[in-house]
Amino acid sequence: MGPIILVENLERSRDFYERILKQKVLIDFGVTIGETMEIVIKHLYHQGLSIDEVVRKTAMPKAFVEETIQLLN
Repeated sequence: MGPIILVENLERSRDFYERILKQKVLIDFGVTIGETMEIVIKHLYHQGLSIDEVVRKTAMPKAFVEETIQLLN
């Protein structure tokens, strides 16, 4: 899992992550945005964990993890 960052201005924060940090929005639930999930999945996968282990550690659906890993390769 990763940290949760609480912000007062979601639009400003999203702009910062997308424009400055060049992060892609992978999940948008309206109130929370999973911009960093790509980094978390990539980090765990490149540590040598299997897809099932990444799923267990992130609590993300297996199909989402598989799709994200395909996008990263």
